[in-house]
Amino acid sequence: MTLITTGKAARICGVGLNTIKSWIKGGHIRGIQLPSGHWRIPVTELDRFLATSVLAAKVRKIADPEISMPSTKRSRVLVVDDDPHMHAFVEDTCLFGGIDAEFLFCSDGFAGLIEIGRFKPDLLVLDIMMPQINGLELIQRLKQDEALAATMPILVMTGAQDRRLVMHRLEQSGPDAILHKPVAAEALVAAVSRLLADHGCEKVEVHGS
Repeated sequence: MTLITTGKAARICGVGLNTIKSWIKGGHIRGIQLPSGHWRIPVTELDRFLATSVLAAKVRKIADPEISMPSTKRSRVLVVDDDPHMHAFVEDTCLFGGIDAEFLFCSDGFAGLIEIGRFKPDLLVLDIMMPQINGLELIQRLKQDEALAATMPILVMTGAQDRRLVMHRLEQSGPDAILHKPVAAEALVAAVSRLLADHGCEKVEVHGS
């Protein structure tokens, strides 16, 4: 199952973030609340809402005053990990660290492979131990596409117990960076910033109030 953030759902629908949250609370869109309190929306659920909802039809005609579309292209980060806590951790840590990016989340390698073709990420953040297709197999498949391998850096986050064996296999598969779980926030921000900068997507500094 592929999940997206409420922020991305708001941009797709052309409404503000508060509108999306009110639709979730009102039962118009089925959302999944993570233990952290953040919401995620299944892509299939958003597709259903856009195709059938009267609310969605109305917002196509009336601009929502909350929405403010960015003038510059945001970098895209695809996170493939079967732990929803890691989805929230990666997004929150990166955004708080000043990385202006659009995040999409998948819970297994098969869904990740599909979303790579649809989402066209600037960076792939990948777990190793996953159902369907594990991280190592996914990397091997991606490396077969030389054009893709040259333009999409891969950051691996692994919590595998046998670190030496995994490291040996990772060195053979050749990801661009490796972090071991539990991942330090500073290390994640540094790795993502560097890989996006190498890809041509600059880190944007933000300051909290």
